[in-house]
Amino acid sequence: MYKRGPNKMILIIPAALLIALIFFFLIPSEPQKAKKVVDAFYTYEQEAQFSAAYDLFHSKMLERNSRGRYIENRWKFVGV
Repeated sequence: MYKRGPNKMILIIPAALLIALIFFFLIPSEPQKAKKVVDAFYTYEQEAQFSAAYDLFHSKMLERNSRGRYIENRWKFVGV
């Protein structure tokens, strides 16, 4: 007869849980990504970096405004 080793499930389950936790905490969720983009947009607007703010627009917004038109309107609105 041979001696049985430790049950492999005892090693597999904690390893799978560890991998799941790593993915959960290290990969940002969609709401977290959206919040970061909005925060960056408002930071650029406050610093009058309108070209950088324009780069963060959704593609539908990019279709509605040209970069030059957006920047010109922002300069007029802010009065910088």
